[in-house]
Amino acid sequence: MPSALSIDLRERVVAALADGAFCQGAAARFGVSVSSASRWAARVRQEG
Repeated sequence: MPSALSIDLRERVVAALADGAFCQGAAARFGVSVSSASRWAARVRQEG
């Protein structure tokens, strides 16, 4: 099983998305999957 990604990385991806980046671009920039970036952004929108 792959190791969990750091909270810092997740926060940076979500911040990039909040600044207007698309999931595909943010995922490529930070080296994560598009589905992870999308899921993290959705969680932040849902939970605040």
